[in-house]
Amino acid sequence: VAGLSEPPGDVELHDVRIRAKRLRYAAELLIPLSGDRVRQLAAAAEQVQELLGELHDAVVAIDWLQGLADHPRLGFTAGELAAREAAAAETVRASWRQVWSPLAGGRLSKRL
Repeated sequence: VAGLSEPPGDVELHDVRIRAKRLRYAAELLIPLSGDRVRQLAAAAEQVQELLGELHDAVVAIDWLQGLADHPRLGFTAGELAAREAAAAETVRASWRQVWSPLAGGRLSKRL
């Protein structure tokens, strides 16, 4: 995350999501051996994964809806839906670092 561009692009954030998912699954495997600290790490990674998953879903939906823009019957509705998805994506882009903060700096993983 420290090496992301500012502001990070959607492809970069999708990569963060994939890495958070991998971290989550690895941590979940260790919960029986390590307990609450690893459980917190997995939960924090899951929050990042889910939030950035919403961004990815919105970006994919916008792309698909834009393909309907010239459709004579669906163009207006597709545009309205794309605008809603764009607003949702912007909300995630503005807030994802707050969800990331428990994972930043290794606060949850220092003793792992």
